[in-house]
Amino acid sequence: MNESGVKKVMDTLEFLSQDREARRLYEERQKYLHDEASMIEWATEKRIAQGIEKGLVEGKIRLK
Repeated sequence: MNESGVKKVMDTLEFLSQDREARRLYEERQKYLHDEASMIEWATEKRIAQGIEKGLVEGKIRLK
């Protein structure tokens, strides 16, 4: 991380440590982003598994 990135992080941490409500909102936003990423990952994995299963079924049908 470059020097300006470190300064931005330090400024954000200082701001959040001074304001309880801002920290709560920040934590809620982080949780939302994490949950959203988890849902997308789960859905992607499920669709891949379904695609593989469908491909296997179609492959067996074609072999007959």
